[in-house]
Amino acid sequence: MAFLSLFILLLLSLPLQVSAHAYVVTSNPEENEILEKAPETVTIEFNETIQKGFNSLIVRNEEGKRVDLKDAYIDPQNKKIFHTGLEDGLKDGVYTVEWRVVSADGHSVRGLIPFGIGTAEKIGKLHVEQERYVPPADIIIHRIVTYTSFSLFIGVILFVLFLYKQADVHHLVRKRSQLLMRISLIGIAVSILLSMPLQITKNANVSWLKAFNPLLIKEAIVSTTAGYIWVIQVVVLVLLIITAFFAGKTLFSMKRWILPFILYSCLLIGEAVNGHAGGSAYKEFVIGLDFLHILSAAIWVGGLASIFLIVRGNKNLLRESIISFSPIAMYTVITLFFSGILNSVFFIPSLNALVTTDYGRAFLIKVGLFLIMLIFGVLHFIRGKKTGNKKTIGTELMIGVVIVIVTAVLTNLPTPVPEPKPFIESYRFEDMTEISVEITPNTAGINTFNVSIQTVEGEPIENIEQVTIAVSKMNEKEKEKTFQVQNVEPGFFTAKGLYLTSSGRHKIQVHVLTKSLETYDHAFYTRVGK
Repeated sequence: MAFLSLFILLLLSLPLQVSAHAYVVTSNPEENEILEKAPETVTIEFNETIQKGFNSLIVRNEEGKRVDLKDAYIDPQNKKIFHTGLEDGLKDGVYTVEWRVVSADGHSVRGLIPFGIGTAEKIGKLHVEQERYVPPADIIIHRIVTYTSFSLFIGVILFVLFLYKQADVHHLVRKRSQLLMRISLIGIAVSILLSMPLQITKNANVSWLKAFNPLLIKEAIVSTTAGYIWVIQVVVLVLLIITAFFAGKTLFSMKRWILPFILYSCLLIGEAVNGHAGGSAYKEFVIGLDFLHILSAAIWVGGLASIFLIVRGNKNLLRESIISFSPIAMYTVITLFFSGILNSVFFIPSLNALVTTDYGRAFLIKVGLFLIMLIFGVLHFIRGKKTGNKKTIGTELMIGVVIVIVTAVLTNLPTPVPEPKPFIESYRFEDMTEISVEITPNTAGINTFNVSIQTVEGEPIENIEQVTIAVSKMNEKEKEKTFQVQNVEPGFFTAKGLYLTSSGRHKIQVHVLTKSLETYDHAFYTRVGK
């Protein structure tokens, strides 16, 4: 247990991150913004701190020539901000910012930000279609190998220690169990050893051949969380292989499997840290939750696979194994259900995201398959008590394999970006007059501004002559936009228009003039965008 505690302490000593998969909160220039003159620098602010390894910030002109100073750096005062300088004397035209960073969960994310210099008449409408991310085949295959191997390993241990009830161990059962154990260990070893070069191919955007470059491996180990974890996992892997080798000689001794199980759990924790959980705002809790989810899934799928592969051909042993496995399966189902629901709360920001994002749709498919698998689990439990139905178990196992594939895709999809929240805020003056402002949807583009003016008791104030709003972006010398909001009913005013043209922090100055020439002025501040 001391080794497990040390391993958890090492992982949780990593810096606390904010959310899975970094995304752009604001940039200067903004996407599709047209500037009168060239900026001196390009700045991008992300929703979370970004890792210092394998990042790049390149600016190109219309001909594809680089016009940045090749001095991209993460702001030492705010590690969410990425800067690069620009050459002097940039001509009017269209420019594209190409950015790539490694987010908190170890995934490489990238994007494009087009902007123009000159006038809208000369440049025309700017628009760059952001590339839709599709997980590459090598990542999916790697994940399938990882989940399958971890499931087989725990499945064999479960079978030999808890499901096999015979007094004398049948030589065929021993032979098949040892073979599955070796296959699972080989799969785990391949998965972990190849995870580093696989990560490098994505982070550095290089081929598999170049991924074994010592300089890139050094950068990955020194500059990324995934590299740090990989070193620990390799050490744990060696210890697991050694201890499992000696435990596998007897197979059916529980004492011999305690240490291998602890080491196995350490590797699973590493997988959780390297997934979306590693980038959560509630890192420690979500990593523990994800560990339970992965372990429960491995026990369920691995237990089914072991029963199906080890006792095939022996109807009585199949029936006895199903009966023994059923209560274990029920506990893992309950754990899977609750951990899965809680995980979705952290990574799916709204119900709308379930149907409008790739991550949400993949999650729904996984839930649907999970329910089907649960139905088959109940069926094979009922039939298993009578006949030991091998066909039912095989069908359930196949659905479990499909779930593994869907999960492999899901864990490599970017989590949904939180939807912008409307701005709602109130201010009460000394005479107890209260002004409330609501901006919907509070994004760059057309917004609705609602202003209500009432007493502290909630009664509308009717002697309002005029309400004016002035909008300006903080810390930037852009022209202030002033407009009137129209009275639609006593004490309530509204306006709709293109008054917020870029994301970032804005000042909303509200000026109220009454018919008795009294004035009320107050400044509200809102962050426009995500």
